[in-house]
Amino acid sequence: MGATTRMQQGCIVTKCWIKRKELKQKYGATPMRIRRRAKTGIINKILNKPARSLAKRGNLSASDFLTAPSYEAQKNKKLIKECRVTINSLAKENKLEIIKQKRPGKLSGKAVTIVFPFSFFGPQNRSSRLGEQSTLTNFLIEALYSIETLGYKTYLIDDRNEAEKQTTEILRLSYHTYGKKPEVLHYKVADLPDYVVLDNCGYSGWSSLTSFEEEPLNKIASEDATEWYEEFKSLIFESKISKYEQNDTLDFKTPTNKYVFVALQMRGDSTQKLANVDMLDMLSMIAENFSDEDVEVVVKRHPLCTDTETAELLESLSSSGLITTSNQSIHSLIRSCEAVFTINSGVGSEALAYLKPVYVFGSCDYQFATHMITTKQDLYVHTHPIKLPKTELTIKKFLYYYRNIYLIDVKKEAAQVKIAQRIKEEAAAL
Repeated sequence: MGATTRMQQGCIVTKCWIKRKELKQKYGATPMRIRRRAKTGIINKILNKPARSLAKRGNLSASDFLTAPSYEAQKNKKLIKECRVTINSLAKENKLEIIKQKRPGKLSGKAVTIVFPFSFFGPQNRSSRLGEQSTLTNFLIEALYSIETLGYKTYLIDDRNEAEKQTTEILRLSYHTYGKKPEVLHYKVADLPDYVVLDNCGYSGWSSLTSFEEEPLNKIASEDATEWYEEFKSLIFESKISKYEQNDTLDFKTPTNKYVFVALQMRGDSTQKLANVDMLDMLSMIAENFSDEDVEVVVKRHPLCTDTETAELLESLSSSGLITTSNQSIHSLIRSCEAVFTINSGVGSEALAYLKPVYVFGSCDYQFATHMITTKQDLYVHTHPIKLPKTELTIKKFLYYYRNIYLIDVKKEAAQVKIAQRIKEEAAAL
């Protein structure tokens, strides 16, 4: 922190907290938030808008006819075509029905309903959604075959026009939802490409994993967990895969001092309902916590965030010398840091692959392997000293369980079996 005295640092932090209150008064409790879209070509942005609208309504043939060639339309074209062929084939055999009305009338045959975002059948409005489109489309294909294997029919419904539950419906796979309800399994893209959450409680901090106990890990052989972890670590280190495209074009300059990494999120994201403290209050707490130590606080803003209050607080803390902002790849930032701090971002689960201490300020599905922080006192106690919350072996076993047993990798052969098993278990429990 340089030659700044403890009293000066305390004054700076106090000013930042005052600034935080001023921003709240200026912009209100929920300031206007505009989602910044990744750059996209004029063809995709304008000409493909009608095609996107038609896809959302389930008019897939018309959407195809109006789709102009663009990167966003071509990237997953082959996969989308495979999915459409699968849907048409099952429909011809009377094993699938696309339902477009909220009250579709009388339907026959026991069925599993899949509520799916039809918008992913068309060209995407930004390139950052292409990974999600690929993962969800692969999941849908595997889910359709799983349901057919179980001998059930499939009702396919758009998530924007969700139909009422049918008397013939035994179970519903609901997209991007949460809450334990009879006859519902929730699904959503997980923290890394090709991984999907399929849980009867929901995703993130609504997941059934929030009550996870260590007992299942005792059944995992240490050798198996360690061998798998080394392969997974190599994959992460070499490919640097992440949910969002990372900036590796700049040379990463490691801070002179030790540093901690703070991963911010979208303040309007649904998972922020699970936060113990507001994200900006978290950032101020962390800045204050390390203000009197030779530890820098490096902060990365969410790539899609354009929240004004977030921008102004970052500027205030940065100009005061309390934090450093970075747009570098999260892999570069995680690799050399002492610890990772976040509300409940997927960056936290990615940091576990590096065996870094992770501090979360809200409920999440990987919280078993983290420090849960609720107050300033919690933060101080758990960062003096900074250390792992569990042994390295326990974290490796948890990662093994999380990636191989809990999540579904849609690119693996076992995906169909796992989806079918979850459906059978949930149906049997009714």
